[in-house]
Amino acid sequence: MMGQMIGVLIDQLRYGGVEKVAINEVRELRKMGHNAVLVVMRRQRSGRCAFREIIGEIPIIYLSDRIPRMLRLSFGFPIFAFFSLFHLSYPLLAATKIKEDEFNVIVSHGTYTCFTAFAFWKLKKIPFIAYIWDPVDYIIERVYTRKIRIRFILSLMRVAGRLIDKFIVQNSKAIITANKRHLMYLKMLGGSETVAQIIYPSAKPFETFNVNKENFILLVTAWKEGKEPEYLFDILRKIHDVRFVLAGDWLPESYSRYFIDKVETLGYEKQVSITGKLSEEDLAKLYAQALVFLQLRADIGFGMPALEAASNGCTFIIPEGQGVCNLFEDGLDGFYVKEKDTERIINYINVLKKDRKVAVRMALNAWSKAKEKYSWTRHAKALLMLMQRAGLL
Repeated sequence: MMGQMIGVLIDQLRYGGVEKVAINEVRELRKMGHNAVLVVMRRQRSGRCAFREIIGEIPIIYLSDRIPRMLRLSFGFPIFAFFSLFHLSYPLLAATKIKEDEFNVIVSHGTYTCFTAFAFWKLKKIPFIAYIWDPVDYIIERVYTRKIRIRFILSLMRVAGRLIDKFIVQNSKAIITANKRHLMYLKMLGGSETVAQIIYPSAKPFETFNVNKENFILLVTAWKEGKEPEYLFDILRKIHDVRFVLAGDWLPESYSRYFIDKVETLGYEKQVSITGKLSEEDLAKLYAQALVFLQLRADIGFGMPALEAASNGCTFIIPEGQGVCNLFEDGLDGFYVKEKDTERIINYINVLKKDRKVAVRMALNAWSKAKEKYSWTRHAKALLMLMQRAGLL
């Protein structure tokens, strides 16, 4: 195959927006004639390979398969939800197993994944682009200020976070993000010469628009620590004639059992349904049927489910300030609210519930924009243009 040899690097193949973006980047780059490969740092345990139906025939390299079995050991660090030993041990172990001519460039999704991309650069002279969904400093501010009450420790963590962010920015050939706030911060760390830009994710829109909306509200995410599905109970206490459907994988599975027990204890079994993980086709159908998509917690990095909702003809109520909010118009395509503004959330649900025509009109507006402007082909072309700008093509 002609074209560049491009490795799209992720840490693990889990259910999530980052992984979905990486898979579609590989597919589209290959369609354009480039030898793109999905590079996964660590293979999940048997049966946990996510997105099987959209991976199809794209090639995957699992770096852990190239490492001796006894050195594949990993465990999560206390307090840190998604920072594990392999983020530190695999960079050197995996870099020795990559050939210098195996890739022309690496697109590294995530912050901790960039440690491995940096090792490729230093040991094998393979340059990398960092796709930073959330800088480390922001993650610490967002997640750990609620967990750690000792200010001195938090201050040290913030300093360490900024140093890691600066290290990544100054060693990558270019920076990508999907949020204006993050872009300003990352440019500040790198200076005026930093090649950095926003490249938004995309989605696969439904070809036809469904006008028949059903009386349920859809919530979609990879349900894990920090997503706070328990906040739904605050809404349920004040609204009784609508059903809520929670779709998506639960990590770990015990979290699902805990939440189901809570639903039953509080007597909300008739109002709350949990689907578990769904195929992309089944999830698209749910979006198309739902009255509205509701997001409980802000994902400042972007907010992929809202774009998917719009692409499948569903309006939305989401926290303001996310990257996805730059793609649509508040009050026309969907509603933006302050995070956990229960009164406004319930007010907007009632507006859509009482007049389905409003829900249909807003959904049609959002669907039309998503279909016209946000395709995976456009996303891949923007990525290639950034590579050219950075001197990598």
